[in-house]
Amino acid sequence: MDAFYTINTKEITGNNWNINLSLNADHPVYQGHFPEKAIAPGVMLTEMVKNIIEDEWQTKLKMKAARNIKFLNMMLPEEASSVDLILDVDREEEIKVKAEAKIGEDTYFKISATFE
Repeated sequence: MDAFYTINTKEITGNNWNINLSLNADHPVYQGHFPEKAIAPGVMLTEMVKNIIEDEWQTKLKMKAARNIKFLNMMLPEEASSVDLILDVDREEEIKVKAEAKIGEDTYFKISATFE
C-alpha cells in the first residue's frame, strides 16, 4: 500500500470518519491494472479502508467478513485527486465498517465489512 494514496484531511467524530485523500497516479499497481488506461484495483481500495483504520488505531486487522462490496464506477487515478472516504466504524465486540468513496457527488465504491 506504500504510496497508493495520500490523506489530505481527516476528521473523526465518534463512529463517523470523513477522510479526503488522493490516489497516486504513478503507483506501480497501475502498470498491471492497466497500462493503457489505469483503473484503481478493487482489492487496493478495499485494503486502503483497512489500512486507514489500522493506522488510526495503531493495530493490525484481519477482514472476517464482507457482506457487501460494490464498485459502482471506475476510479481513474488521474481523476482521483480529491476522494471523499466516508466511514461508519462501530467498535463494539467486532469492528463493523461501512465505507463509501465519492468523487464529487458520484459514488465509486462501497463496502460493509467486519474486521477482527
